[in-house]
Amino acid sequence: MLKHVLLLTFVFFFIMSYHSFPAFALDKDSTQIQVKAEGVIHNINVADIPGFKEYLAELSPKLQELEKKNLRAWVPENSNQDTLIIGYACGIKSCNLSALQKKSGTGKWGGVLLEKRATYQESVMSPKKKKLAIVTSQQVGHRKTKNTIYSLKVDPKATKIFTKIKTVSPKEIGNGKYTHPFHNLRFHDEKNFSVTPIVQGPPSTEEPELGPQPIHGVMGD
Repeated sequence: MLKHVLLLTFVFFFIMSYHSFPAFALDKDSTQIQVKAEGVIHNINVADIPGFKEYLAELSPKLQELEKKNLRAWVPENSNQDTLIIGYACGIKSCNLSALQKKSGTGKWGGVLLEKRATYQESVMSPKKKKLAIVTSQQVGHRKTKNTIYSLKVDPKATKIFTKIKTVSPKEIGNGKYTHPFHNLRFHDEKNFSVTPIVQGPPSTEEPELGPQPIHGVMGD
């Protein structure tokens, strides 16, 4: 009797763990995917996209293939096709966003996860391509959004190509802090940049001829 009870208990917990933590093996023939960005097709290893392999492992084989086909990719302004912003697990607008750059002389890519469930807006590299800035947005109300800038130091020869820059001013617009709506990010040199605020309410009666004035900022090393 005790043996039967123990056996039933084991089977019960096995079934519960299976349904609570589904995991599927990736097809060996599907570990590399094709991603299209601005008319150019890139072959990228699933494991080179931060978090993507783990995300796929939670899905059935059919959903894995669907997610691979639904990847989104953007090429930052002032960069070559060797730098991409990749979005997976995408909804209508928001995705899990990562920055990738192809390692010179190899078929591999180095990348860093930016944020989960954010909407890509724009990205640009600094004049000497030593920094990459990505603007993402989140909806905060009816037809209202707020933005943030993810700032990355770029070193193609380093083990980690991208390093997140923590010293960004003004602080309230950087690295996941959604406080203002803005767009049109521009580098003026390797440190100084500006963005243009977006007016999402009634126009101001104070100095309307000037319009929204740019927000100027500085990215550290």
